[in-house]
Amino acid sequence: MSLADDISTLLNDGSHAAAIELFMELLRDTPGLRQWLRLTMLDPDFRLRLDAWLDGKTPPPDKNNQRQGHDLLSLIAGAQNVQTEARRLRKKLSLAAPTHGGLTRARLHALIRRHQAGPLALAPFLLIAAWRKTATDKTARPAALIATEKFFNTTLAGDAPAHFRQLARAAAFFQGAAPGAIDKTHYGHAKWWQMNILLYMLAHPKPAYRTREFTRHLASQKLPIDPADIRRFCRKHHITRNPRPGRPKRP
Repeated sequence: MSLADDISTLLNDGSHAAAIELFMELLRDTPGLRQWLRLTMLDPDFRLRLDAWLDGKTPPPDKNNQRQGHDLLSLIAGAQNVQTEARRLRKKLSLAAPTHGGLTRARLHALIRRHQAGPLALAPFLLIAAWRKTATDKTARPAALIATEKFFNTTLAGDAPAHFRQLARAAAFFQGAAPGAIDKTHYGHAKWWQMNILLYMLAHPKPAYRTREFTRHLASQKLPIDPADIRRFCRKHHITRNPRPGRPKRP
């Protein structure tokens, strides 16, 4: 059966069949969701709380919280007290959480992805990378599905041909490479040494970095870079540098 046949069958079977298939795939790919369903489905009040949420009668958790989905499951399961305590602990921990030169971990990940994309448009690059990740990590599929919906909604509402050309260029970028295999052959020299700095920061979180620390790490990767270029890179991305003299401590 061809791809066109698969798509045609899926679309002609109706929305219920597709919804059921998607629901089952989500349960299969998300062990935490399956466990949540097992623990709550026998609770008689669970159905009332679930109906209240689906009917829009229950206010959603904090949308700015990265754990919004987990909090929603706790809310429907009736664990309001557990949810409140979890929020309190997360807030407390976040105040003392290590930063990466003044950048949050999420901001650092975003910078890494932007540098990986290079001259490619970032949204198509992220979309292709997300689907490539699902080849080895099935738990990544729900996020990839939602990201795809957002991409197509935006694309079809705007300059669709341009967006699809960008998607094709992103796909060509990864053509022939194993999932996760991105190396210096995909970048120019400048992008590669900058990527090495960002990945070093990801592995060694601290409030500030010395230029000499970055220089030494790059030299170990056979990337001799002028310290002035490193300082300019740090200023551009608001990476906090430690100006104190002396040798940095080895990680």
